[in-house]
Amino acid sequence: MIPTICRFLCLIALIAAFSCCQRADDIITDSSAQLTFDQDTVFFDTIFVTRSSATKWLTVYNTHDQKINISSIRLAGGDDSPYRLNIDGVKSNDQKDIEIWADDSLHIFIETTLDPSEGTTPFVVTDSILFETNGNLQDVDLVAWGQDAHFYGVGTPNGVDICDQVWTNEKPYVIYDGIVVRPDCNLTIEAGTKVHLHNGAILFVQGTLTVNGGTDSTDIVTFQGTRLEYDAYYVPDGYYQEIPAQWGWIHFLPGSVNNYINGALIQNSTYGLIVDSYDWLDPQNTNPTQLTALANLTLSNTTIRDFYTGGLWGIGSDISAVNCAVFNSSGTNFQVNWGGNYQFLNCTFANQTVRYNEHKQPIITFADHLAYGSEDVRGNENDLLKVDFINCIIYGGEDEQLSYNHYFTPEDGSDFTVNYINCLLKTEISTDTVGTSSILNPAFSDTMFVDYRARDLRLNGSSPCVNAGLSDIPISAPNGEMLSSENDLSGKARDAEWDIGAYEF
Repeated sequence: MIPTICRFLCLIALIAAFSCCQRADDIITDSSAQLTFDQDTVFFDTIFVTRSSATKWLTVYNTHDQKINISSIRLAGGDDSPYRLNIDGVKSNDQKDIEIWADDSLHIFIETTLDPSEGTTPFVVTDSILFETNGNLQDVDLVAWGQDAHFYGVGTPNGVDICDQVWTNEKPYVIYDGIVVRPDCNLTIEAGTKVHLHNGAILFVQGTLTVNGGTDSTDIVTFQGTRLEYDAYYVPDGYYQEIPAQWGWIHFLPGSVNNYINGALIQNSTYGLIVDSYDWLDPQNTNPTQLTALANLTLSNTTIRDFYTGGLWGIGSDISAVNCAVFNSSGTNFQVNWGGNYQFLNCTFANQTVRYNEHKQPIITFADHLAYGSEDVRGNENDLLKVDFINCIIYGGEDEQLSYNHYFTPEDGSDFTVNYINCLLKTEISTDTVGTSSILNPAFSDTMFVDYRARDLRLNGSSPCVNAGLSDIPISAPNGEMLSSENDLSGKARDAEWDIGAYEF
């Protein structure tokens, strides 16, 4: 009798155990079961109207030990929403009966295109994704900042050709593919204006470009890419602010004269500025008379940073620069080919390997010639090269930051002159070449800048550049105007003993 009772009790326990066990492939029906999300709000930061945004994504988790069925995933705004969804690989703004296995997840990809607004200031566009599960309704908010803009370039209302225009800070300017300031025409850009160049876009100047920025943050004229997304996880100041090669460059072509850039920030490009007297359509240089007017530029209080190939490239041109900082490059900061005249007063050229740029090239390279193609070398008829650095920093992580490349000799009529006057240099070249008035190869303990990796190139108290410059010394602009550095790149007045570099301690 006892064995029979035991067998009966064991059978009841086994049945009870099976009745209580839940299989992972069963669908949970509990009305309290909810989904979990990796974020409660998906943000899009500053999207230019009429243009598609970057793609954002949302991860939806089922943290339960059974499958869960989502009755509906949809946009609250319905067909009128400016947002678009891709739900686990299916393009749809309203999808029903989606199952997620136990302890699994799905991804939702989100894009938006915003309509133009009547205003000039950024505006916000909101919606939400609704999730209905077992009678529960959950939501994740969508928030996008929109910005109306003036659009230029191929296929845009304003086209490619620019002549006698004034751009103001009322709304940003967005350039696709490229635009051209035509010969004998002017483009003037006023203080505080933001210019965004899309992937590969180039601003060509055959006429004259004038940038009237300033040292105050509200007056700086900005040239940068069109990717403005904010990503606090990766980079607190914005994910795309440090990435180079997001757009092409600003290119001053042969015959472009009287160009003036003051108070500008040029960032995230392939090159920064190219000032070019060489006629690339006449590679054999059959028309040397073009050299009677070198392409020229006066540059002041300007920062060029986070570029890929080169910051400033002079090709048989005439450039004068005061209070400029050129840094963060995988290539060179300043490159000269085919001769020309160049003067720099209180400028900082610096390079270290950072997150998106690996520094391997010399910061400054000089050449009295220009290679065209794989073999041909074309020289300026006179091959004159004269460069003056006064109170400048040329400093980086490599042992040698200067590169000289002579092709012609004095017997050929070439004149190759580079002067360093009260500069700080990182170089292995002898003082017979670089002179004796500069500071060479400071000790590693001389930290130089406040925080290079944070892009803060102000001098710190231990920098050997403090009080080591020449004071009250001007240089001449291409138009003959005298340029001084009485105030530094930030607008701070220099004291009686000027420092070396763009910033005064």
